[in-house]
Amino acid sequence: MNKSTTGKMGRPAYTLNGWIIIRGLRSPGVLLGMLGVLSSFAAAQRRWVVDPRPIFKVGGTADTGAVLQFPVGASVLADGRVMVADAGASAVHLYSAKGTLLQSFGRNGSGPGEFRRIAWLGQCASDSIMVWDMSLRRLSVIDHGSGTVQSRPFPQTAVPPPTTTFTCGRDGRIAYHSLPQRFGAAGSETPALRGTAPVILFNPSDGSLAQIANVPTGEMAELGRSGGGRGAGPSPLGKVTTLAIVRDRLFVATADSASISVYLLNGSPAGVLKVPAVQRVATDRAFNASVDAIAPTLPASRRAALIDELRAVSRPRHLPPYATIHGDDAGVLWVDLTMPGDSDTRLLAFAAGDSTPTEVRVPRRLKVFEVGLNHIVGYFESSGGEPGIAVFRLRRP
Repeated sequence: MNKSTTGKMGRPAYTLNGWIIIRGLRSPGVLLGMLGVLSSFAAAQRRWVVDPRPIFKVGGTADTGAVLQFPVGASVLADGRVMVADAGASAVHLYSAKGTLLQSFGRNGSGPGEFRRIAWLGQCASDSIMVWDMSLRRLSVIDHGSGTVQSRPFPQTAVPPPTTTFTCGRDGRIAYHSLPQRFGAAGSETPALRGTAPVILFNPSDGSLAQIANVPTGEMAELGRSGGGRGAGPSPLGKVTTLAIVRDRLFVATADSASISVYLLNGSPAGVLKVPAVQRVATDRAFNASVDAIAPTLPASRRAALIDELRAVSRPRHLPPYATIHGDDAGVLWVDLTMPGDSDTRLLAFAAGDSTPTEVRVPRRLKVFEVGLNHIVGYFESSGGEPGIAVFRLRRP
């Protein structure tokens, strides 16, 4: 809506789609010049800045001596402490804001407080940490204050196994997407297998379930031929379906195109968000980096043979338009454009009501786990291949 006001020069003015128009200026050159200055000033005021050095770092080449095996999630608590889910250790670690290990939760097993295969960690309310165990098909809620872990098994009919894609809102509701029971045939553009599966919204407080949509799952590559078996694993440079709950909206990103589907939390479609992504050609560097990223997820006993099979998969012609999506408490949707082999992290921030996103860059290649009001946390690897977790300060306009 246009809004009338009065400029500093005493002339009437009004805003039109965010532009400030001043009435009474007869010279178009003066008007355009003033608009240019005002536009530049507004852009400067809206800059999103990420500090060049992390404010927290464990693993990798950090001086804390922390050793991480395979981090699959991390979240920053209100007081600056950081929770890290390490699937390789079947444990969740709590670190101080300075990177000192304070406590570890869980161990390998299927009993109370134990984990078999951690696939996801999320903060679903202030300082409320949930962990999804894909093998045991159960959620665990970690109370870092009392040091306890409470398990909440899903209803047997709720989750077709295995489920790997999760997100949650600050009201505790969880959205997830399963792998399909059957895969479709590979296409000419992308030589990978892909099926469809439902996106489910789950409310742990009352156990209610609602199917939101039936959408494509992540692309998979057929594996296991070298061992005489048959299975599938993530396809190098394959498209991945990710979810994000932002206030009263659920965003579903399949990477089939440069767009993201939007739903209300009652399941009603609420439009499509267009992502201004440039199509990029898939290179050998990106392909090999993708294989290296998949390698830790493969069974250790057959990892070398399965890596050879992945390297033999036909390289797609193009990279996916984006990698993952994330939501934050300010109502911003974050789209991660970073691809394997990139040297830094590139994000697009869609603030509520804005159709044009703001680009934000992190000066290090991260697999982003969480974007907070003043931080970005993710997984990185040192030059020697050591895994680590880093938190960068985010300064909003």
